[in-house]
Amino acid sequence: MTKEQILAEVTRITNLITQLQKQLASLKPGTLSPTSTDLNTWCHTFSTAIKYKDRGYEVGALQAALKKDGVYSGSIGGYSAVFGQQTLNAVIAFQEKYKDEILIPFNMISGTGYVGASTIKKLNQLFGCP
Repeated sequence: MTKEQILAEVTRITNLITQLQKQLASLKPGTLSPTSTDLNTWCHTFSTAIKYKDRGYEVGALQAALKKDGVYSGSIGGYSAVFGQQTLNAVIAFQEKYKDEILIPFNMISGTGYVGASTIKKLNQLFGCP
């Protein structure tokens, strides 16, 4: 194959991957690209800790949950989501909003931004799938 043919094939495959990711997201509960109407029915059951600088599907689900809760105004990153500063600030706001359940049992007054057991429990109470 020539260089041009290889580049054309890479472009074709990249476009196919993007199309398949969109199809997959539409089949799974907890789709990571909710529109404002999708947010009414969106759900996701969290099961793993998430921290600053993590990437991937769970971070995208976290962003969607935080957006649905009203503490996150950024874009939802989907499968390539990055837990950056804006997500960190939103997690802290979420933790402080629900401090009686997330922070006070651990004698804490300020959110940490780390999505551990108590934060996961609250996320699942609010957004977990049936």
